[in-house]
Amino acid sequence: MAIKQNLYDPNPNPFDKNKIEKESGEKDNSSDKQKLRNPGMQAKNYDPKMDIQQYTVSDPKRSADPNPRIKINYEGDSFRATKGPRNYPLRNLAKGEKRARVLFVTMDQYDQLPNFTSGPAYLAAVLENNDYYVEIFHGTCYHLGPKDLESFLLERETFDYIGIGYLSNYIHDCIEHCKAIRSASPKSKIILGGNGFTPLPGFYLAKTGADYGISGEAENSMLNLLNALSCGEDIHDLPSISYRDGDEIFVSKKREPVPDIKTIPWPAYHLYPLEKYIQYQNTGYHKGRNFFVILSSRGCPYVCNFCYRLETGHRHRPFDDFLGEMQLLNDKYNVDDFGFSDELFMTSKSHVRQFCEKMIKAMDQGDIPRVSWATTGRFNIVDKEIAEIMAAAGCRQILYGLESGDTSALERMNKKTSEQMIRDGVKYTQQAGMDVSLPCMFGNIGETEESIKKTVKILLDCKPDEYRLLRPVTPYPGSPLYEYALKNGLLKDHEDFFQLSRNPDLMTVNFTEMSNEQFYNALYKANEELITAYHLEMIEQEKQVFKTMYFKDDDSSFVPHTQGIRGG
Repeated sequence: MAIKQNLYDPNPNPFDKNKIEKESGEKDNSSDKQKLRNPGMQAKNYDPKMDIQQYTVSDPKRSADPNPRIKINYEGDSFRATKGPRNYPLRNLAKGEKRARVLFVTMDQYDQLPNFTSGPAYLAAVLENNDYYVEIFHGTCYHLGPKDLESFLLERETFDYIGIGYLSNYIHDCIEHCKAIRSASPKSKIILGGNGFTPLPGFYLAKTGADYGISGEAENSMLNLLNALSCGEDIHDLPSISYRDGDEIFVSKKREPVPDIKTIPWPAYHLYPLEKYIQYQNTGYHKGRNFFVILSSRGCPYVCNFCYRLETGHRHRPFDDFLGEMQLLNDKYNVDDFGFSDELFMTSKSHVRQFCEKMIKAMDQGDIPRVSWATTGRFNIVDKEIAEIMAAAGCRQILYGLESGDTSALERMNKKTSEQMIRDGVKYTQQAGMDVSLPCMFGNIGETEESIKKTVKILLDCKPDEYRLLRPVTPYPGSPLYEYALKNGLLKDHEDFFQLSRNPDLMTVNFTEMSNEQFYNALYKANEELITAYHLEMIEQEKQVFKTMYFKDDDSSFVPHTQGIRGG
């Protein structure tokens, strides 16, 4: 595949719409074409078929199906049949010697409070256990960008491999980081991965100019790749691996996840300034808690049409292994409030019941102090008993994917929920003393102005304990909704999505029958109503806190305010 490089751009502005590298002699039709924000690597002969190998749509009627099923190809019959790490003839190392130097780059997420992503930390732990030197570039917590990465690399001994994982929204940032690596450390091999890379490995290798890519969970695959390269072994048959050979890009047809997640070591927390990620939350006068995220499971058994996940299937960690990691974080870092960053914790009533019974027993026996936690749930599973046992086990908040208040829209999304389930689930959760978080969206297939009104009404009626607004739905690559958009001409190709997906608060594809102007008018009115209602509610809550403190001598819910001039 011939490609034209654009790595050494003297003005790498990802939002400069006028920088389009043209073929010599090409007619300027820029007035008729969509202008590229960040062309990255321009693939002359990129063949989308190479990425179809990553997933197939088995439903022959998918053109009429708003929710086609995605099937991922594994080495065996399912993800549980994958082989795991391979044996390679690795040479013996001298004392203190390492097989290679590896850097993981975490990119700035532009959040006021940095969000810890566990992927690089798990990979670092696996590689350290297998004699690789690993370092982290902390772009996330220190808000560092490509220029900082350049300076960092110029000051360090050359890394053999540099890994970057990203979500789809960050592909343009990833391109700029790849440019920085090529400029400051041209001998380093770039390895991409994560949710953003996985569904379109060939396309993104072409766009970024990276050398290798890993689709799906990478703990086995990255170790196989680096060990094979260390031995000079052929990598063409390695599942999950995509790679560049000159101007050609090759994409593996198979995937290799981690079937038994209890074999994975705990994240390499010692490589991180963890205090930068632990969030102190003030909960009252001279009261607070230290919050940090942790994984209790991987995967999700549902197939909502807007969602993309790394692998099929669902795996829980053994409770004792999970509890041990909680104990470590509590003992060493004083974490006493945990956020379970699982795709879905509440997979069944039996799992929730067993987990909570074990958590209550562990706290009663003193195996772990009384901790609180927040997690993810589902309205088709929660009931009064489940909510009460979760609260008894220390759960303080459940995030439910509300998505829409319109039952017919939920059916088209394949959510397996309804308006009544939502109302009942919120009631059970709040009655048990827990907060609810209700992320939602607008613009899925067939949604109307009435749909968004129903969503607003259910949010106002349920009064979630958060500032919650509506976003347009985004058809992320690999999701059934993305396939629907391509099949029905709503997206021309992968390049079309690459250029359009610049901001999750803006529409990428209009799946409704409304015009774009009607769509944004409906969205604006909905968010205007939610903004107003939220601030009125906060005014009343603030007044009530002071009334209770002044006239009932109860300051338990009072949080001291920083008085003075607010920052911008």
